[in-house]
Amino acid sequence: MKFLRSLSILWLSIFTFTTTAQAQLKKPSQIEVAYDFTGIGSGVHALLVHEANGFQFFYGLRYHINHRPVFDEAKIFFNTMYAKNFVQHFGPVLGASYTFKIENWQAKPFVGYYTQLGVMMRRVVLPSELSSGTWVTFEEDSPLYRWENQIVGGLYTPLFGNVMLKLYSGLGLAGLYNIDPKLPNRKATEFGFELGIGISHSFK
Repeated sequence: MKFLRSLSILWLSIFTFTTTAQAQLKKPSQIEVAYDFTGIGSGVHALLVHEANGFQFFYGLRYHINHRPVFDEAKIFFNTMYAKNFVQHFGPVLGASYTFKIENWQAKPFVGYYTQLGVMMRRVVLPSELSSGTWVTFEEDSPLYRWENQIVGGLYTPLFGNVMLKLYSGLGLAGLYNIDPKLPNRKATEFGFELGIGISHSFK
């Protein structure tokens, strides 16, 4: 899978840039808390951000919010992940973006690349189970890996002091690994999107 191999290289490059920025800047310039929705599902992010020449490099953890699954024939994988235990609620978030500073405008638009990983089981509601409200469990013993990759755009807008509101959305692809062993192909890719809102605090 050439595409997934390329994404792996990109992911490692972003990680290298992030750790390099951290070493050069000594401490993060911002801390962010955000709520977003992707193909993994809903989650809360806690991120440290390092900035250099308009570029931002960030890393942190996402906490997955379990929701009762809803049947949708078009969404075999999308928004079906479910944390079976405490550890599965957590996953890494990594990325880089560039912020544009526009004269006489306080808001700051940005574009970038975000990636996050979910490692957990799936719960899917089947048509035959709609009346009973139960679901079918997949990857319970050997969890599914869903790796989201999004090109995002958004906006930072001042709230008060060093606190800003962050709004963003994105489109991309997800790689799925370790799919239910009863299926002939245990890898897949799927289109996805991302929507998010958060609060960013600058230490400057």
